[in-house]
Amino acid sequence: MPKAMIIGAGMTPFGRHPDVHFTSLAASAIEEALDDAGVEFRDIQQGFCSRVYLPSATGARVMEVMGRTGISCPDVEGACGAAVASLRQAVLMVESGQVDIALAFGVEKIGKGFMPPDILYSDWQCELGLMSTAA
Repeated sequence: MPKAMIIGAGMTPFGRHPDVHFTSLAASAIEEALDDAGVEFRDIQQGFCSRVYLPSATGARVMEVMGRTGISCPDVEGACGAAVASLRQAVLMVESGQVDIALAFGVEKIGKGFMPPDILYSDWQCELGLMSTAA
C-alpha cells in the first residue's frame, strides 16, 4: 500500500481580506503549495476543500478558478476540525491507490465580530444559551 506524504504547503496571509473573493484566497495558497511541492495543477487527481460558512460547491468553484473543472473536489465540513478531515480524505485516497496526488485545502471568510449563532444552532438553543461560538 502506498504511503501518503505532504509534499507542499501554502498559505495566504492571515486576515479578513474584504476585497478578495474566497476563490482567489484559496487559489493563491494552492499555487504556493504547488510551487513548494514542485508539481503542476494538472498533476492533481483529486481535491478536498475544507470550509464551513462559504456556499456549497466551494471546492468546485476554486477548481474552476484554478483552470480545471474535471476533477472532483467535494466540500468537507467539520467546523474547527474541517481541515484535518479534508487532509484525512486526501490521505485515504492516496493510500488506497485510487490517486497518486491529492490536494487538501481550506478557505473561509467570516465577517467582523461574533460568528452568528443562528447559523449553527436552532432558535431554542440560542434562547437557552446552549450554543458556543468563537469570536
